[in-house]
Amino acid sequence: SVDLSGSENPKTILMDGNKNVTATFTQITYTLDITIVGNGTVTSNPLTGPYPSGSSVTLTAEPDPGWVFSGWSVDLSGSENPKTILMDGNKNVTATFTQITYTLDITIVGNGTVTSNPLTGPYPSGSSVTLTAEPDPGWVFSGWSVDLSGSENPKTILMDGNKNVTATFTQITYTLDITIVGNGTVTSNPLTGPYPSGSSVTLTAEPDPGWVFSGWSVDLSGSENPKTI
Repeated sequence: SVDLSGSENPKTILMDGNKNVTATFTQITYTLDITIVGNGTVTSNPLTGPYPSGSSVTLTAEPDPGWVFSGWSVDLSGSENPKTILMDGNKNVTATFTQITYTLDITIVGNGTVTSNPLTGPYPSGSSVTLTAEPDPGWVFSGWSVDLSGSENPKTILMDGNKNVTATFTQITYTLDITIVGNGTVTSNPLTGPYPSGSSVTLTAEPDPGWVFSGWSVDLSGSENPKTI
């Protein structure tokens, strides 16, 4: 500029008088484009570009709650955090965040099943899973234990870590009371209760000498001997 113009280089000037020439040099700068995969943010220091050629920019990945930083890709690699990139050209960097997930292990004591909603894991951190206990015939649900408590059914568990839940089912049992009128005895097989729901007990009446068995009544009828209830 001044007494010489244009950007031709080299360039010749005619010395037909005193001359003033200004040569202007412009610093080369580059852009830094950051792409985020998953949930999180990336901060840069210095904060904004374009950045001078040969300068360095420090990138810091900050995952959202329930997420972890997995690593850099494209023009930056590895999982070091923070990490510095040399600006010797236009750069593209991808920061990948991965959602934290947890497992839910269910143990069953007794006879029954447990269904979960959502059906299968692993489950995202902070999510909830509803568990429903379904006892088999002749059994009842007694309650939850380990990482879940109480007997509410269904019941929801918060997945803020790996979880273990035990569902306990108890077999329904009944008593058998025998009353004897007259002289004799009654033996039962199996011998003693309480008896599981749906099981059978065989009763045998044995009259004392001089007595005969006449029959069953109340919850059993007839005079068949032995007889099953």
